[in-house]
Amino acid sequence: MKKLLAILAFLIPIFCFGQSTSSLITNKHGGVYSWTSKETKDRGGVIYIYPESNTTVLFYMGLNRGAPSYNMGELYGRMNITNGTGVFFNSSYPGSDCKFRFTFSGEKLTVKTMEEKYDCLFGAGVIADGEFSRQSAKIPEYFEGFDGKVYFKTTKPEQYYR
Repeated sequence: MKKLLAILAFLIPIFCFGQSTSSLITNKHGGVYSWTSKETKDRGGVIYIYPESNTTVLFYMGLNRGAPSYNMGELYGRMNITNGTGVFFNSSYPGSDCKFRFTFSGEKLTVKTMEEKYDCLFGAGVIADGEFSRQSAKIPEYFEGFDGKVYFKTTKPEQYYR
C-alpha cells in the first residue's frame, strides 16, 4: 500500500499539471532568436520558441521592416518539429495564407517562406525570411506582443486570436 501511495504521489502532479518543459525533446530548440539587417540596423526581428510537447513548439515572431515605413508584423503559432525542422501553415484566418519552414541548426534558426505564401497579415513589405541567431537558450515564459504580455503556458495561439 505504501508503494502504491508513493507512486500516486509521483504521478498525480504529472497528470494534473502536465509535463515539465525541461524534459522535452523540443527543449533543445527553446529560447530567443533574433536577426538584424546588416544594411540597416533598424530592420529585423525576434522569435521566441517555447517547447510545448516532445513534438511541438509554440512560437512568437515580431518583425520590423525598418525605414522608411517601419511596418511591423507579429505571429503566434504552433508547429510540429521533426529532426530539427518544422513547417507552419496558416490559412485559418480570413485573408491569411502563410507558410514557413523553420530549420534549427546549432545556435541558428533559419526561416524560409514556402510556396510563395507570404500573406501572414503582416504590414506591407514585412517578411519573416532570415537567419536568426540564438540570443538565449533559456525557455521563455512569455512574449510581449502588440497587446502586452502573453504567457505561453496559459494562452495558446487559438486563444490569442479570438
